[in-house]
Amino acid sequence: MADLAAVHPEIEGLLHEVAADPDSCLLRLPTDGLRRSVRRAALPDAAATTGLRPAERELLRTWRHETAYLLLLACYRQQITAPENKHIVYAVSGAGEVVDSLDTHWTRLAREYVGLPNDAALFRALTLLGRCTSHDGRSWPSVYQLAAASARLAPGPQARNYAALDLILNGNEGSGVRMLHGVENARPQLQSMTAANRVFGYERLGRLDLAYEALVAAHWSEVGQLAQQFFGLCLSAQLGRSRDALYWAQGLVEQNDNATSIRNMITGLHARRRMNLWQPSAESQTTLKMTARKLGGMIEDIHRAYA
Repeated sequence: MADLAAVHPEIEGLLHEVAADPDSCLLRLPTDGLRRSVRRAALPDAAATTGLRPAERELLRTWRHETAYLLLLACYRQQITAPENKHIVYAVSGAGEVVDSLDTHWTRLAREYVGLPNDAALFRALTLLGRCTSHDGRSWPSVYQLAAASARLAPGPQARNYAALDLILNGNEGSGVRMLHGVENARPQLQSMTAANRVFGYERLGRLDLAYEALVAAHWSEVGQLAQQFFGLCLSAQLGRSRDALYWAQGLVEQNDNATSIRNMITGLHARRRMNLWQPSAESQTTLKMTARKLGGMIEDIHRAYA
């Protein structure tokens, strides 16, 4: 890759041209096209160069992957900074508090990848992308719009994950779950993200049985093992599967080095209950009481979240 630190102003200049052009269509997808993609549960196809403005063609030719990456970062920031998503976005924060260190880490990586000299330059680029992507050039686009624009530049599983989670969070759970079918990720973190989002989608649909089946069948990789165990315990308890609940609980008890992450997940469980996103079942009370009596410790804390 070229020395982006020396040439990054070209990205910003091209984005200014695209944002100022009301007829730009590379990143600003029409509403009817976005609706069709939601119904099909598939993001738009990669953009062709025909019909594009010169600035758009140059962006596509020279800075396609860097701009797509910035759009994904915009998706990430929008999802984790929305107050209503604080304890909901499984894929980002393990359903607990969003930690500043994670955000700082991702921001630094983004700056290095795109060659922006400081956070202020990065935030200017993200603001410009919002203007390039929104229909009127002023209002901030949805995560789905940002993900669709990223996929137009460089289709990939991460854009599908962000788009699907946005659909799930905004009442289109069925389309969101369908969008995640067949997603294959080479990176372990993305594998776990896909698995968590599918489980979350089925949970939001009220199909805890399918959520549990998806959790068991998915490949979570080592980085997602803790989340699988925690939500495996919660879902199997809700379904009254006492043997399964004991299996997941035993795995959690062995995760001594991850006590803080587990406490964050329990905090998220309490918060989602206060938001009326779930209610304990009679089966869960009995199952968790039995499991907590056998194992104690953090399992008792999870049981109290259901009490």
